[in-house]
Amino acid sequence: MLIFDAVYSMWKKTQDLSILAPTGTSDATESVIGPSVHLEGNFNSSGNIVIIGALTGSLTTIGDVRIDEGAKVQATVNAANAFVAGEVRGDIHATERLELSPTAQIIGNIETKTLTIAPGAVLHGKCFMKGSGKMADEAIKKQKVGRDVKMEVAEA
Repeated sequence: MLIFDAVYSMWKKTQDLSILAPTGTSDATESVIGPSVHLEGNFNSSGNIVIIGALTGSLTTIGDVRIDEGAKVQATVNAANAFVAGEVRGDIHATERLELSPTAQIIGNIETKTLTIAPGAVLHGKCFMKGSGKMADEAIKKQKVGRDVKMEVAEA
């Protein structure tokens, strides 16, 4: 029991997972890809995921994802909510909310309903906001796609 207490105490000091949950969520973290781990392949989950290490492939969850500072993700990310403080090379699809911290670096397209970008965050890609209002729906219907993209905004 003494060894367990020492390991637990050491883990608790270095990794308090409650602080790694994405903003606005209270659910516990289910999976952690630690700083010394490099995972390759398709990662599927129904719970919350924290990435501190590296991931190459794809990441899909109906829960939330946190990509911590120093983490390197080269994957398509699909989640309900996502918080990014590390580097992502790939598209991010967050059905509800995407938050980019000052240390976030995204090279890829993002799609979300709500987006928060802190000063200092880097985004190289396109941003698609899922509209929930009549104005957004009308603007999307009027969009013409050709050699150049033209968008007309409907007036309220």
